[in-house]
Amino acid sequence: MDTEALREAFDASRFEMVQTAPTGEIPTATPAAFAFDEPLEGPASEVQAAIDGHDDAFIDGDTEVDPDSESYVRTKVYDDETNEFLKTESHTDSLRIVPADEGFSFETFRRFV
Repeated sequence: MDTEALREAFDASRFEMVQTAPTGEIPTATPAAFAFDEPLEGPASEVQAAIDGHDDAFIDGDTEVDPDSESYVRTKVYDDETNEFLKTESHTDSLRIVPADEGFSFETFRRFV
């Protein structure tokens, strides 16, 4: 994926804390989402194994199957170079990256994708 397309996907993502009461806030996020040029092949466990072999520290990774039997992988990622967290949901045909805080950087996004 070229840098311009990555930038557009990143710019579409958002994280913010929404005030729900005078003393309470909840996090809300809009993910960056894009389709793969070619669908992933193989079971979700193989996708999870590939993710587990990545240099970044992946935590809370799990493999699940949706009601339509499409395999997907959801993972929480810690980037030790930028000290940032992100969450991912990878389907066979697309990827969604969800920023986990307000300071989510393009550098982390680009390195992960």
